[in-house]
Amino acid sequence: MSLDILKAFDCLEWKYILAVLTNMKFGPNFLQILKQIYSQASAKCRTNNMDSNTIAIQRGTKQGCPLSPFLFILALEPLAIRIRAATDIKGVEIKGRTYKLGLFADDLMVTTPDPISTATSLIRELNAFAMVSGLQVNFTKSEAMCFNTPPHTQKELTKVTKIKLCHTKFRYLGVQITRNLNKLYLHNYKPLWRQINKDLKRWNNMNLTLSDKIAMIKMTTLPKLTYLFQTLPIWIPSTQLHSWQRKLHSFIFSHKKPRISPKYLHLPTSEGGWGIPNIEAYYNANQIRHIIPYILEDETKQWVHLERDTIENTCTTAYPLLPNKLKKIPTTLNRYTQTMLKAWKTQTGKLSPTPSPLIPLAYHPLFHHAAQNLKIKTWRTKGLYRLIDFYKNNKPLSTQEIQDKLEDTQMPWLTQHQLHALLNNPTVKSAATRPLTTFENLLLATKGNGKGMVSAIYKILLQNLANPLDAIKNQWENDIGYEINPTQWTRMWSKPPFKSISTKRKELTLKLTYRWYLTPRKLALIHPGTSPKCWRGCTSTGTYFHMWWECPKIQLFWTTAIQEICKITKQVIDITPELALLNIFQDNNAHLHHKELITHLLSAARNTITRHWRDLSGVSMDQWYQIVWETALLEKLTNKLKLTRGQTEEDAFTPVWLPFITHTAQQDNDNNPPTAYKSIWLT
Repeated sequence: MSLDILKAFDCLEWKYILAVLTNMKFGPNFLQILKQIYSQASAKCRTNNMDSNTIAIQRGTKQGCPLSPFLFILALEPLAIRIRAATDIKGVEIKGRTYKLGLFADDLMVTTPDPISTATSLIRELNAFAMVSGLQVNFTKSEAMCFNTPPHTQKELTKVTKIKLCHTKFRYLGVQITRNLNKLYLHNYKPLWRQINKDLKRWNNMNLTLSDKIAMIKMTTLPKLTYLFQTLPIWIPSTQLHSWQRKLHSFIFSHKKPRISPKYLHLPTSEGGWGIPNIEAYYNANQIRHIIPYILEDETKQWVHLERDTIENTCTTAYPLLPNKLKKIPTTLNRYTQTMLKAWKTQTGKLSPTPSPLIPLAYHPLFHHAAQNLKIKTWRTKGLYRLIDFYKNNKPLSTQEIQDKLEDTQMPWLTQHQLHALLNNPTVKSAATRPLTTFENLLLATKGNGKGMVSAIYKILLQNLANPLDAIKNQWENDIGYEINPTQWTRMWSKPPFKSISTKRKELTLKLTYRWYLTPRKLALIHPGTSPKCWRGCTSTGTYFHMWWECPKIQLFWTTAIQEICKITKQVIDITPELALLNIFQDNNAHLHHKELITHLLSAARNTITRHWRDLSGVSMDQWYQIVWETALLEKLTNKLKLTRGQTEEDAFTPVWLPFITHTAQQDNDNNPPTAYKSIWLT
C-alpha cells in the first residue's frame, strides 16, 4: 500500500514538533532557536485591497527552509516506531526479519501478507497519530496492489479503507511499480524518453551554443536518467544506451556529424574534454554503487539484509572480488542482484582487477574449506579480514604476528599451517601485494558511505573508457616542429581561456585546440573538386596550421598583435606558434611576467581571427581591443562578485590587468572602453 499524506508539510502541528524534539533530547539552545522560528507567526488575507483580521499560524513547516524536511522526518518517526512495534500490523517475514514499512519523506509504503487486519489496525494508528500531529492519510488518493490475493479480500480491503486498487501498476517516488516486472522498462524508460525527445525538439528552436546545449543536457536530462538508474536496477543493453547517446550527440551538434572523435567528447573539461555525459558510464556507475555494500558487508542497510536473505548462498559478498574463472552469476538470483553483478563483471578490470587484495579471507577459494571450520569471520574485529590485512611491507605476517592480533582467540595447529601455506602461495602473494587501484583506495577511504560515490566511480570508468589526447598532441607537435612536454600539455588545460566563466570563450579555445575549424584542405577532401588552396589568395595549400599561422596575411596580423602586447606589458616577447595558439610558454618566454595577461590578450587575438575566418580584410586592431575590453570587463565583474560573496579575500583583477589599464589610459580614446561598457567599467 502506497499511502498519501494530505497536504503533508502544511498540516504539521508546531506544538507536536516541539514535543517530539524535546522527547528526543534535543538541546535547549536548539529548541529555543526553533521556538523563535515557529512561534507568534500570523498572516492576513487581502481581498479587493481589504485585509482580513489577523490569522494565527500554528501548523506547517516553512516553505524553502532547509530545516523543513528534517523536521518532517523527525515528526514521522513516532508513527514509524508505533507501526514497527505493532504486532497486529503484520509485515513480510524473511529469515527472522520483518519488513513492513518503507518511509521517504511523506511517502509511506506498507507491505503486508494480511491486508484486512493490517489495514484495520493501521487506520487506528493513523487516526491516533492525526489527532496529535495534524497529519492525515488520504486513503482516496492512496494506492494498493495485491499479489495472490482472493477477489473477495480485495473488495473487503477497498470497503474498509476506500483505497484505490491498482491491477497493473502504481506510482511510488516517481517510479511506476508494475505487477509484471518485465514491464518496468516499458512503463518507466519509454515515457521518460518520449519526454526527453520533446524537450530536445523544443530546444532545437532556441538559439543555443554548443556549450549551452551541453549544460542543458547536464541540468535537465541527466538527472532524470540517473534517478531511474539508481531506483530501477534493471538490465539495459549497451545497444539501447548507445542509441540514447547518439540522440544526445545529434542534438548537441545540430544533427550533424561531430567534427572531432567521440572518444574526446566525454572527457572531463578539467582534462581537456567537452564534458558531455556518457550515459553508459553513468548507468554502470549507478549499478556498481549498489554492489559496494555487498563488498563491504554493510550491516546498516536494510535492503542489503533483504536481498541477502533471499539468496541461498553468499556469492554476492565474494563474487565481485573472485578470480574471473569463478565468476558465474547464479540464475537463482533475483534480476536486480543479477543486474548489479553483470555491470560489475563488465567493468571489474577497470575497478578492481582480479584476484583482488580486498577479498575476504573467509571466501578465498584456496582457503574456503578451512575457513568453514573456523570462526574466521569474527577475526574482522581484530583487524584481520581481507587478504591485504595479512601482509605487511609486501610480506605475509608470521604466525606469531597473526596470533598476537587475535589475542585470546587460539588458532589450531592445522589452521596455522594452512594459513601459512596460503599466504606464501606465489599467486596469492602477488595478488595481495599489488598496488591498490583508485577504486579500491576509494572503498577503503570512504567505506562506501562517502557523498558523491556515483560521480567518483563515473570518473574512474571515464578515465578507462576514453583514450588520452595523444593524437591531438601529436598533430600539434608535427605542425610546430616541437615536442610538447607532458607537463606543459597538462598545464595548458588549466589556463584562463579553458577556465573562463564565458562559455563562448571556452568553446572557442576548445575548438581551436581540437582542430575543429574547417580549412580549404579539409573541405577539398569532403567535397572533391573544391580547391585546397588558401582562401586568402597566397596560393599555398590551406592546411589547419597554415590558416592559423603560416599564411602571410595571418602572420601580418600576429606581428601587429604581438607588437601591441609588447607595448602593453613592456616586455620583449618571442612569438612562437605554441605560445600564440596553445598558450605554452617555452624556455625563450619563461622569464616573462604578466603571463596571465598575455594569455588573455592572445586569446582575444584568436577570437578576432575566428570572426573573420574566411576573409581577413576586415580584421583590425580596433576589433582586437574591443574583444580585450569585453574580456577585461567580464573578469572585473567576476572578481567583484567573488569578493562580494566572500569567495576570495584578495583582488585578483587589478594585479593582472593593471598594465593594460595603464597603457590604454595613456593612448587615444579609440583604445579606451567602448561606450557601451564605460558606465559599468567605471562602476
